[in-house]
Amino acid sequence: MAGLLWRSTKGYPLARVMIIALVVLGAVITNNHLFAPAYGAISLYIARLGFIVVLFYAIGRGILELPVSGAILLAVLALPAAWGMSALFEMIPGMSRSSVIYGPFALVFGMLALILRGHAPETSWRMAVAGLWLLLALPIRSLDLKYCGFFPHGTHFLWHILIALEMGWLIHTYRRHMLAHRDVQG
Repeated sequence: MAGLLWRSTKGYPLARVMIIALVVLGAVITNNHLFAPAYGAISLYIARLGFIVVLFYAIGRGILELPVSGAILLAVLALPAAWGMSALFEMIPGMSRSSVIYGPFALVFGMLALILRGHAPETSWRMAVAGLWLLLALPIRSLDLKYCGFFPHGTHFLWHILIALEMGWLIHTYRRHMLAHRDVQG
């Protein structure tokens, strides 16, 4: 995803930072799953947190047009807010404990879609797709352990593919929004 998006994000420094965060996250995930699962968990959480902070800062600054302080606050509060809302997803039968933290982000993308629907309808639609995409990917992550006996590699690799595509979708959504905003402002 990063390679596909790099050229199209020229002139959009926050998009480039998101791409770099995506590359780091991908490298950490690969290292964690293939080479060093013992120490990889902590680095994986740090890499995920890094991508989330960069993503929500970019959404705050570029899409919601918040001042720097507001975008920083949004970025810093994104993870604790998701953690707080994860209790909703713990109530879903069959949802694995390791998957519940991702569900709230689907709700956040849905809320962003509602907030943006009058101001930026295309971005609103794209955020709604991101939320639905994540909701559809969660069962794949949750069912992984159940299918490992039948399918030796489970379904976890599908989760990573879908989430990489979603992260690319979000970066592309940011770029599209910024391009449209730039065109409107002249």
